[in-house]
Amino acid sequence: MTDLTRLTNAFDACCGWCCGSGPALREFADRNADRIEPRVLSGGLFSGPRALPVAAYPRIPAADRRIATATA
Repeated sequence: MTDLTRLTNAFDACCGWCCGSGPALREFADRNADRIEPRVLSGGLFSGPRALPVAAYPRIPAADRRIATATA
């Protein structure tokens, strides 16, 4: 048995790039399952006093649509 290299992905559900990169990261992890130990760490794009409902950030939906198109 070989030691696996831990790959940590700091993920934030409010980050369009984090969501957009999901399929590529999954494919990478699947192809390298014999070499890496994938781990997801939930992070926070908006924390403390900036932790508001998504509706408080009107630019997020449009940015998410652009990211979805760019990563499709």
